[in-house]
Amino acid sequence: MVDALGKVMFDLVRDETQLFEEYADSANLTKWLQNAVFRALYTSAA
Repeated sequence: MVDALGKVMFDLVRDETQLFEEYADSANLTKWLQNAVFRALYTSAA
């Protein structure tokens, strides 16, 4: 079980690291994500 949990945790960290690298390297992704989060948090549902 410990080995399975370790693998899951490693995979999560690797995936998050890849996402951060894409975010940092891609101006389009950065802008899109910022806009998506802003819309999700600050626009009212009508």
